[in-house]
Amino acid sequence: AKDELLPHWKEFAAALKQVTPAINVLPDNCESFFTFAFVQLNHDAMLLIKEALIGKPFQRLGFISNVNGDGVPSGMSVDAIIDIVESNKHLRKLEIDKNR
Repeated sequence: AKDELLPHWKEFAAALKQVTPAINVLPDNCESFFTFAFVQLNHDAMLLIKEALIGKPFQRLGFISNVNGDGVPSGMSVDAIIDIVESNKHLRKLEIDKNR
């Protein structure tokens, strides 16, 4: 993500902060999830998304194939993913591939 996209990431993060999965009303065969795939984030955008996901009760999280055009990882950092996971007591499955 380039700096000119940062206002859009701010808007997305603000909207994501408003989302609260209603786990207790989902049918037994359904689960709440959030997957970030094929997304390039600069450091500031990554921090916005991390903060928006802290404490969100998703049962499944995925951070997959977030690399730039040269194959260089540009998604969530390991530290950011750990912070998100540690804040989520409902998490059942975590999928990570090709991030920072």
